[in-house]
Amino acid sequence: MAAFSHYVDSQDAHIVEEVNNIHTKMIHWMVQALIRLAPDREDMSEEAKRIVYDSTSTVEVLEKIGATISEKLEKFSISLADRCNNIITEEENTRKANEESKYEKEFQNLQVFKSEVKEWNYVVKLLIAELNATESREKSNLEALTEDDYEETDQVFKEEMQEVEESENKHEIIENEEPQQNKPNTPEKTKENATNKEKSVKFEIISHDSNTEYKFLDSINLDDSN
Repeated sequence: MAAFSHYVDSQDAHIVEEVNNIHTKMIHWMVQALIRLAPDREDMSEEAKRIVYDSTSTVEVLEKIGATISEKLEKFSISLADRCNNIITEEENTRKANEESKYEKEFQNLQVFKSEVKEWNYVVKLLIAELNATESREKSNLEALTEDDYEETDQVFKEEMQEVEESENKHEIIENEEPQQNKPNTPEKTKENATNKEKSVKFEIISHDSNTEYKFLDSINLDDSN
């Protein structure tokens, strides 16, 4: 009898340890998933956000761990509920048919336990689906952002090239005008000036008081005078 009692205590301790282990994994997985799904705080720097994401598992890892926990939880809950149900049934059969059953509450607790396990597994599936959807949206946003950046960079490059071309054209126009403005006198022009000087006539004017003055006058075009 003592050996049987020790065996029962050992099995109970094993079950309690298994429950605590599964419960810890469930909580840890749920926290990791919520960190991935929760929106980033506006006051957080990019470095802080990166640290938070690096401290959590990726979506692929969370999906794999979530499936493992769900499968293990479902098997454990079914096994535990069946064992408890057998014990309760045996105890119930030992009582008289007309005696009020005191195990009705235990049956209800078992049903609640199995229902909670199903609900948790359902939540896991929903979170995994949302994680995959969120990751897909982030990839789509990143691709769209990259395309927009490329178009913007291309537009800026075109504008800069247009400014450079306009500046070069302006310099070419200025360089073409400067030689004309600073163009030296050609031989024809120099000859023309000399001819004009040669056509100037020097006059000596003697006034009534015997003062002599010299005046230079342009010569008259003989062709016009004729």
